[in-house]
Amino acid sequence: MAHLGTKPADWDKYVKNNPQSGTIDYVVENNIVDAPVYKNMSLKEVVMNVSTGQKLKITTNNFTQIGRSKYANVRIGSQSGLLRITNIRKPTGKGGADAIVGILFPETGCGVLQPAFEQGLLDTPWYMTDGVKDAGLASLCGLGTALDGFKGTAPGSAAGEAKDAFEAAYAEVSADGSPTFIFAPQAYDAVMLMAISAAANGVTGPEIASGLVAASSGGEKCIGVACIALAADGVDVDYVGASGEIELNAVGDPTAATYDIWTTEGDTNPVLKSVDFGS
Repeated sequence: MAHLGTKPADWDKYVKNNPQSGTIDYVVENNIVDAPVYKNMSLKEVVMNVSTGQKLKITTNNFTQIGRSKYANVRIGSQSGLLRITNIRKPTGKGGADAIVGILFPETGCGVLQPAFEQGLLDTPWYMTDGVKDAGLASLCGLGTALDGFKGTAPGSAAGEAKDAFEAAYAEVSADGSPTFIFAPQAYDAVMLMAISAAANGVTGPEIASGLVAASSGGEKCIGVACIALAADGVDVDYVGASGEIELNAVGDPTAATYDIWTTEGDTNPVLKSVDFGS
């Protein structure tokens, strides 16, 4: 173990007078040391020299990424080493955050996540929405493993025969053999309800809407395209969708659904848990 500089004698006084600074481990191993960072400035701009208290100008080109941590390549005296940008205190009151919600899309998400990464804001937990699930943001934005562990939500599918049948059929035609994709079950169910209504009532165009509620509930349960033939034969059907029970109410809104809670592992978003709600 080597010392890349010792703790300044007036360090405690410095921290007291600069409460926005981070914390410090001044004994280093393999030339890696925790250093304070000024919370009100970008990580691009300034860290503190742990030997002298001198402010070091840091630019993006001086950074090294190791896992989820970011290091500044600096020289202290005759030694070169890495200052780890870490242990940043969160501001309290206005502007403080325990978590960040990112409502993003692949085309624009990197414009938010890359600056957040440079400013240390990815140390705060982020929660995403369905717009970036399966988008491969880590590679798209060049963030490595920085997004690992971030969670999000997306429409899911209730377990059952209808889900299994849909995924088997989808896998046969998808380019990579994937059994489903974001919103695929919901889109399929929307088309199926329209087809059942048209077959049951012998209508086309806007008149199809009048039979959607009846197609989603109240009759003989069925799945897939078999429901269309039954409806055409006059059977009152209750379509069970690839996404689960739909059960439209009197004004046509779904009263049952499933949501997935997913996490991030590199460019993949495995589902941690599916939550069913409704009728």
